[in-house]
Amino acid sequence: MAINKVFLQGRLTQDLVLRETKNGHKMVFFDLAVNEFFKGESQTHYTPCVAFGKVAENLVKFCERGSEILIEGSQTVQQKKLDNSYSANFITNTVIFFHVLSGRSEDVEADDGVEDYVDGGDEFIPDGF
Repeated sequence: MAINKVFLQGRLTQDLVLRETKNGHKMVFFDLAVNEFFKGESQTHYTPCVAFGKVAENLVKFCERGSEILIEGSQTVQQKKLDNSYSANFITNTVIFFHVLSGRSEDVEADDGVEDYVDGGDEFIPDGF
């Protein structure tokens, strides 16, 4: 049995733009700036992520550039042919859950200052995204 589970905490590097696939499914691509500390040194990694459906809609609604979020998802590697002689591996983290740590405070409920958003079980990755 193999497990493909990713948890990342970081900040959004840009404002999010909701997109739609050819089939009408909502999606959002974004990079998450994740800090790593090793031997007293700080290093930032920029991790590409994608979310679909209600999770994508809620990310756009409740988060903006600089928002700190915690995501849960899975990691995929896709190989794309760039031209006749070059190809590249793209590592993408597909988000199925997120938790807002800081964001648009006017949209987040006042009782605890954070919200959870979970995909409604309609997990999919459209062809050719």
